Amino acid sequence: RGIQWREDAVRYCTENTPDLVLMDVQMPGMNGYDATSQIRARESGRRVPIIALTAGTLKGEKERCLQAGMDDYLVKPIDIDALHAALVRWIAPAGASMPIPASVADKVAMGEAAAETPMPSALPGIDLAAGLRRVVNNRELHGKLLRHFRDGHRRDAETISRALAEGRWADARLVAHSVKGVAANLGAERLGSAAARLEARLAAGDGLGDDLGEDSGQDSDQHLGEALAVFAGALEEVIGGLDEFLPDDRQEPDRAEPQPEAEAPNLDAVAPLLSAIAREVESDLGAANEHLALLHKLLRASQVRDQMARLGRAMSDYDSDAALAILREIAAALGLEIKMD
Repeated sequence: RGIQWREDAVRYCTENTPDLVLMDVQMPGMNGYDATSQIRARESGRRVPIIALTAGTLKGEKERCLQAGMDDYLVKPIDIDALHAALVRWIAPAGASMPIPASVADKVAMGEAAAETPMPSALPGIDLAAGLRRVVNNRELHGKLLRHFRDGHRRDAETISRALAEGRWADARLVAHSVKGVAANLGAERLGSAAARLEARLAAGDGLGDDLGEDSGQDSDQHLGEALAVFAGALEEVIGGLDEFLPDDRQEPDRAEPQPEAEAPNLDAVAPLLSAIAREVESDLGAANEHLALLHKLLRASQVRDQMARLGRAMSDYDSDAALAILREIAAALGLEIKMD
């Protein structure tokens, strides 16, 4: 069961006894350390194993997880074999011996993978072998994820620049955070590292980070600009390679049917829907999709119709980070604020 909010996680673990909890310690809007401490303080009877899921970019993060009461630690992007080993280690049936089998990726590669999609031997900025390992050698799924990344993240550098110009540091940081996770899972290591560095710079500039405390004033602005430039270059390399490899089934601008003139939406109706979807996108996908259908009716002829198309793709691919980033982009374009509580 997926639970998005700290209070819901604590309540669920207090009222139930799950076999194991995978605790994301860095999800925007959540504090996995406090959630774990509260679960430990309230639990009675069997101790529920809690495994931390973290980007592992901060010094002492593993020690902090263990001190908060977590039992184990996995670094994103999650390695399928490491996850399997952790699950076996913590939820093996009592009295049973469950040796860790041969690599799950190797097993799938020997004949259990889905139908293959033609793949090139290499792509600029992407380690295809690493990306395939993340999806246990499912080439069809990997191809779909690559296409989704290209279509959904093509203009992320521009989105971040625009957010910074408008003083929306949290939105800029969320976009970088999303790219960091998705890129690493696809095997785009250079882009993932660039996104991580940019996210850290944005956090420091927003007063939320302390690992870059040596910079201040103009130096900080200069380093942020450099980090954004490196990110933009790495993103351009990946997107350019994907454009060469993946056929683009979108209409060319000169062949596209003329778009109707944008209509002004009912912002009083749009605002609560944006907030509802943002709250539900990870905890209640059914409700989120119902609200998305209502939102689409209100915005399909508006100036954010392109963003709505991207939001629909992100939701259909269960990419919550991208969905949240696009929701914030839509809200900013309409002059609205997303309320997460």
